[in-house]
Amino acid sequence: MNEKLVSVLEKYDPESWLKTMPAYKQQMVADMYATLGDYEKVAQEWLCVKSSNTAPFGASSPQTPKLDLILDELEAFLRGDSKYKTEFATIVADKNIVQYSIVALISEKIASTVGTAAVFISPIIGIILFTAVKMGINAWLKSREEKRSLDNNLPKL
Repeated sequence: MNEKLVSVLEKYDPESWLKTMPAYKQQMVADMYATLGDYEKVAQEWLCVKSSNTAPFGASSPQTPKLDLILDELEAFLRGDSKYKTEFATIVADKNIVQYSIVALISEKIASTVGTAAVFISPIIGIILFTAVKMGINAWLKSREEKRSLDNNLPKL
């Protein structure tokens, strides 16, 4: 984990990551959170939104990647994986980069990796960054490691 990236991402108030999306998406996320009470569930639910609900933001029928794949890719990004070297360097180098640009850069690269539209997963990236910054990025990364370790130790059925 690059401490420069952590400091760039954590300099923003966690709640502000949710404001990187247009107002109507913010409202959809708020409504989902009011019902589900958990932001990871909101992110999962976002992937299940039908195309009639996503038409206002251009995702007529995207492929629907699994949330775990998006989480894995964001984790790889935050850890500085070489496939994200250019985007990582852009974020760290630009002292005046705004959150919208950070979410857009990350969304665009991850979307191409998981086979969907950046505009479709950008709210998920904002939600995950909100969660990661709120708990601390290093703590979030550690929790991902622990979850993976637990998942790998489950008996095979």
